[in-house]
Amino acid sequence: MDAKHYKVLFEGKILPGNDEDSVKERLKTLFHADDSLISRLFSGKSYAIRKNIPKKEARKYEKAIMQAGGQCRIVAMDSSWKLEPIEKGLTKAGTSGKSPLTRINSRFRKDPSKPFRLIGRIGRCQFNSLCWLAMVIEAVAFLLPMYLPTIQQTSTVTTGLHALAILISVYAMIARLHDLNRSGSKWLFVVIPIVNLMFMSWLSFAKGTKGSNAYGEPPAKPGRFVRLLGFYIPAGIVLGAAAGIYLYQNELLNLIQQLPAGLSKQIPGDVGGYLPFLSL
Repeated sequence: MDAKHYKVLFEGKILPGNDEDSVKERLKTLFHADDSLISRLFSGKSYAIRKNIPKKEARKYEKAIMQAGGQCRIVAMDSSWKLEPIEKGLTKAGTSGKSPLTRINSRFRKDPSKPFRLIGRIGRCQFNSLCWLAMVIEAVAFLLPMYLPTIQQTSTVTTGLHALAILISVYAMIARLHDLNRSGSKWLFVVIPIVNLMFMSWLSFAKGTKGSNAYGEPPAKPGRFVRLLGFYIPAGIVLGAAAGIYLYQNELLNLIQQLPAGLSKQIPGDVGGYLPFLSL
């Protein structure tokens, strides 16, 4: 449920770690207010800073008041619905963000009976970067046995690497589904042949929901390294592959035509009798 227009209410409350006089001065500067208006704001009664404004504008007022060290509430015009406070909770004017432990605890308080809700949201670049990381780990798991002396070491290390790659992949899919405001349990589509290709393509290119959704605030903007792994390298590979197919299309067609003959030479004669489509 959501309302189209809201009002921002201030009741004289301040954030922990702030001095009331300092907050009054900052709010006085913020709203270009005189002493009488500031006195009304801190009278203990509910005072409407702004009325009949959209959600986005109401959030701007909320952030500005929090940066000044105050607390406010955003409610619908008919008072039937209110918005949850932003999760950037400023504990002191000029400092932003919560500690990692506080963020983890707030997630557990949401609904511990639904474990997937404990996982936040990631965007397309972050998702593609994690997929690249999982593929690199898998490649290491396949190549590493050549350099390990014993079978026991090989089995232990490769099993751990495969498990790590799977965990990273599952986390990436669940967090990306949350960014699309979908249940994390839908990652199981990845085990269905053919469907999994369309599913992964959807996760890689679909645009996430704007603003907050049922799984939290929007993901942070990706950094340069994440954009490199999650966008520029995949785009370069796709463009390079398309250019290669276009430039060497005749050679590729010849290779495809010769492929059945090459396969039939590598298949024993008795097997070819059972698989006639592989023999010429």
